[in-house]
Amino acid sequence: MKVVKTPGHSPGSVCLIDDENKVVFCGDLIFQNSIGRTDIPGGNYKVLMNSIKDKLFLNSKDDYVIYPGHMDESTIGKEKQYNPFLIS
Repeated sequence: MKVVKTPGHSPGSVCLIDDENKVVFCGDLIFQNSIGRTDIPGGNYKVLMNSIKDKLFLNSKDDYVIYPGHMDESTIGKEKQYNPFLIS
């Protein structure tokens, strides 16, 4: 498992990426069609978006299943395509 530092929701946030099983445990970084809150102490919207786009997406592939801290799972590809916070 790879541990990737992904701050933004909180300063110490990480994602655990399992390339063999194509899964990501992402905590509250990203959710199905949403992103983690940044209005809490230590949260930062710009840092969170950089963590998603420049760390999570670069270290995983579209078919990887994401398991957030709560709510339903999704995939990297679905979030790139349908997440309103990530669509340019």
